Amino acid sequence: PGAVVIIIVFTHTLMLLFLMVLRGEIKITATTLITTLTALGGLSLVLNIWHQEHSLSYTGMGLALIAAIATTTRVYVYGHLTKTRNPAIVGAEAFLVASVFTMVALFFDIPHPPASFEGYGYVLLGCVSLILGTFGMFYAISIIGSFNFSLLRNLEPVCTAIFSGVLLKEILNWHQYAGMVVIIASLIIY
Repeated sequence: PGAVVIIIVFTHTLMLLFLMVLRGEIKITATTLITTLTALGGLSLVLNIWHQEHSLSYTGMGLALIAAIATTTRVYVYGHLTKTRNPAIVGAEAFLVASVFTMVALFFDIPHPPASFEGYGYVLLGCVSLILGTFGMFYAISIIGSFNFSLLRNLEPVCTAIFSGVLLKEILNWHQYAGMVVIIASLIIY
Protein backbone atom coordinates (compact mmCIF):
# COMPACT_ATOMS: atom_id res chain seq x y z
CA PRO A 1 0.00 0.00 0.00
CA GLY A 2 1.09 3.54 -0.78
CA ALA A 3 1.04 4.66 2.87
CA VAL A 4 3.46 1.90 3.88
CA VAL A 5 5.73 2.73 0.93
CA ILE A 6 5.82 6.40 1.96
CA ILE A 7 6.73 5.49 5.55
CA ILE A 8 9.56 3.25 4.32
CA VAL A 9 10.83 5.89 1.90
CA PHE A 10 10.73 8.57 4.61
CA THR A 11 13.12 6.49 6.74
CA HIS A 12 15.75 8.09 4.52
CA THR A 13 16.01 10.86 7.12
CA LEU A 14 17.16 8.34 9.75
CA MET A 15 19.52 6.72 7.26
CA LEU A 16 20.98 10.12 6.38
CA LEU A 17 21.40 10.95 10.08
CA PHE A 18 23.32 7.73 10.73
CA LEU A 19 25.40 8.12 7.55
CA MET A 20 26.44 11.64 8.49
CA VAL A 21 27.23 10.56 12.06
CA LEU A 22 29.35 7.65 10.77
CA ARG A 23 31.23 10.01 8.48
CA GLY A 24 31.81 12.44 11.37
CA GLU A 25 29.91 15.29 9.70
CA ILE A 26 27.37 15.81 12.48
CA LYS A 27 27.02 14.69 16.06
CA ILE A 28 23.97 12.78 17.15
CA THR A 29 22.08 14.18 20.11
CA ALA A 30 19.09 12.82 21.99
CA THR A 31 17.00 15.72 20.71
CA THR A 32 17.92 15.03 17.09
CA LEU A 33 17.20 11.31 17.35
CA ILE A 34 13.95 11.69 19.32
CA THR A 35 12.53 14.45 17.09
CA THR A 36 13.42 12.48 13.96
CA LEU A 37 11.71 9.34 15.28
CA THR A 38 8.73 11.37 16.55
CA ALA A 39 8.27 13.01 13.14
CA LEU A 40 8.31 9.54 11.54
CA GLY A 41 5.73 8.34 14.07
CA GLY A 42 3.54 11.37 13.34
CA LEU A 43 3.86 10.60 9.66
CA SER A 44 2.45 7.12 10.29
CA LEU A 45 -0.60 8.75 11.90
CA VAL A 46 -1.08 11.21 9.03
CA LEU A 47 -0.90 8.37 6.52
CA ASN A 48 -3.38 6.32 8.55
CA ILE A 49 -1.36 3.09 8.45
CA TRP A 50 -2.51 1.95 11.92
CA HIS A 51 -6.22 2.03 11.09
CA GLN A 52 -6.26 0.11 7.81
CA GLU A 53 -5.81 -3.52 6.88
CA HIS A 54 -2.77 -4.06 4.70
CA SER A 55 -1.67 -6.99 2.61
CA LEU A 56 2.07 -6.41 2.49
CA SER A 57 4.27 -7.43 -0.39
CA TYR A 58 7.88 -8.21 0.40
CA THR A 59 8.83 -7.21 -3.13
CA GLY A 60 7.10 -3.86 -2.73
CA MET A 61 8.68 -3.26 0.67
CA GLY A 62 12.10 -4.16 -0.77
CA LEU A 63 11.65 -1.72 -3.64
CA ALA A 64 10.56 0.98 -1.18
CA LEU A 65 13.70 0.30 0.88
CA ILE A 66 15.83 0.66 -2.26
CA ALA A 67 14.07 3.98 -2.94
CA ALA A 68 14.85 5.12 0.63
CA ILE A 69 18.52 4.22 0.20
CA ALA A 70 18.62 6.00 -3.16
CA THR A 71 16.99 9.09 -1.64
CA THR A 72 19.51 9.04 1.22
CA THR A 73 22.48 8.97 -1.13
CA ARG A 74 20.94 11.52 -3.47
CA VAL A 75 20.26 14.08 -0.74
CA TYR A 76 23.69 13.42 0.79
CA VAL A 77 25.49 13.93 -2.53
CA TYR A 78 23.44 17.05 -3.33
CA GLY A 79 24.39 18.43 0.08
CA HIS A 80 28.06 18.07 -0.75
CA LEU A 81 27.72 19.33 -4.33
CA THR A 82 25.85 22.48 -3.32
CA LYS A 83 28.55 23.41 -0.79
CA THR A 84 31.05 24.09 -3.56
CA ARG A 85 28.88 24.68 -6.62
CA ASN A 86 25.95 26.87 -7.53
CA PRO A 87 22.68 25.04 -6.69
CA ALA A 88 21.20 26.08 -10.06
CA ILE A 89 24.07 24.34 -11.89
CA VAL A 90 23.64 21.19 -9.79
CA GLY A 91 19.91 21.26 -10.52
CA ALA A 92 20.41 21.81 -14.25
CA GLU A 93 22.78 18.86 -14.41
CA ALA A 94 20.25 16.69 -12.57
CA PHE A 95 17.55 17.74 -15.07
CA LEU A 96 19.82 16.88 -18.01
CA VAL A 97 20.58 13.42 -16.65
CA ALA A 98 16.90 12.81 -15.88
CA SER A 99 15.97 13.91 -19.42
CA VAL A 100 18.26 11.28 -20.91
CA PHE A 101 16.69 8.55 -18.79
CA THR A 102 13.21 9.84 -19.59
CA MET A 103 13.91 9.32 -23.30
CA VAL A 104 14.21 5.58 -22.61
CA ALA A 105 10.50 5.60 -21.71
CA LEU A 106 9.73 6.34 -25.37
CA PHE A 107 10.72 2.75 -26.19
CA PHE A 108 7.92 1.45 -23.95
CA ASP A 109 5.04 3.78 -24.74
CA ILE A 110 4.55 7.01 -26.64
CA PRO A 111 3.14 9.82 -24.49
CA HIS A 112 -0.36 10.96 -25.35
CA PRO A 113 -0.83 14.73 -25.74
CA PRO A 114 -3.58 16.43 -23.74
CA ALA A 115 -7.01 16.36 -25.34
CA SER A 116 -7.77 20.05 -24.76
CA PHE A 117 -6.24 23.47 -24.48
CA GLU A 118 -6.96 23.32 -20.75
CA GLY A 119 -4.97 20.08 -20.59
CA TYR A 120 -1.93 21.80 -22.10
CA GLY A 121 -2.28 24.51 -19.45
CA TYR A 122 -2.23 21.88 -16.71
CA VAL A 123 0.82 20.20 -18.28
CA LEU A 124 2.59 23.56 -18.34
CA LEU A 125 1.54 24.28 -14.73
CA GLY A 126 2.82 20.84 -13.68
CA CYS A 127 6.16 21.38 -15.43
CA VAL A 128 6.70 24.84 -13.95
CA SER A 129 5.80 23.70 -10.43
CA LEU A 130 8.16 20.71 -10.66
CA ILE A 131 10.99 22.88 -11.96
CA LEU A 132 10.51 25.55 -9.27
CA GLY A 133 10.15 22.93 -6.54
CA THR A 134 13.25 21.05 -7.64
CA PHE A 135 15.43 24.15 -7.89
CA GLY A 136 14.01 25.26 -4.54
CA MET A 137 15.18 21.93 -3.13
CA PHE A 138 18.75 22.50 -4.34
CA TYR A 139 18.86 26.00 -2.85
CA ALA A 140 17.33 24.78 0.42
CA ILE A 141 19.91 21.99 0.70
CA SER A 142 22.72 24.49 0.06
CA ILE A 143 21.40 26.86 2.76
CA ILE A 144 20.30 24.53 5.59
CA GLY A 145 22.18 21.31 4.80
CA SER A 146 21.04 17.91 3.65
CA PHE A 147 19.92 16.49 7.02
CA ASN A 148 17.86 19.55 8.00
CA PHE A 149 16.27 19.56 4.55
CA SER A 150 15.49 15.86 4.84
CA LEU A 151 13.89 16.33 8.24
CA LEU A 152 11.79 19.27 7.05
CA ARG A 153 10.55 17.15 4.13
CA ASN A 154 8.26 15.47 6.67
CA LEU A 155 6.00 18.47 6.09
CA GLU A 156 5.28 17.25 2.55
CA PRO A 157 2.68 14.62 3.58
CA VAL A 158 1.19 17.12 6.05
CA CYS A 159 0.65 19.61 3.22
CA THR A 160 -0.69 16.83 1.00
CA ALA A 161 -3.23 15.84 3.67
CA ILE A 162 -4.29 19.47 4.13
CA PHE A 163 -4.70 19.97 0.38
CA SER A 164 -6.69 16.73 0.09
CA GLY A 165 -9.07 18.05 2.73
CA VAL A 166 -9.34 21.54 1.28
CA LEU A 167 -9.30 20.82 -2.45
CA LEU A 168 -10.77 17.31 -2.65
CA LYS A 169 -13.07 17.65 0.37
CA GLU A 170 -11.58 14.46 1.82
CA ILE A 171 -12.58 13.83 5.42
CA LEU A 172 -9.55 13.35 7.66
CA ASN A 173 -9.68 11.37 10.90
CA TRP A 174 -8.72 12.83 14.29
CA HIS A 175 -5.50 10.82 14.39
CA GLN A 176 -4.43 12.29 11.05
CA TYR A 177 -4.75 15.79 12.53
CA ALA A 178 -2.93 14.55 15.65
CA GLY A 179 -0.13 13.25 13.40
CA MET A 180 0.16 16.67 11.78
CA VAL A 181 0.49 18.28 15.21
CA VAL A 182 3.13 15.69 16.23
CA ILE A 183 5.19 16.32 13.09
CA ILE A 184 5.02 20.10 13.36
CA ALA A 185 5.78 20.04 17.10
CA SER A 186 8.77 17.73 16.62
CA LEU A 187 10.16 20.02 13.91
CA ILE A 188 9.67 23.09 16.12
CA ILE A 189 11.42 21.34 19.01
CA TYR A 190 14.27 20.28 16.73
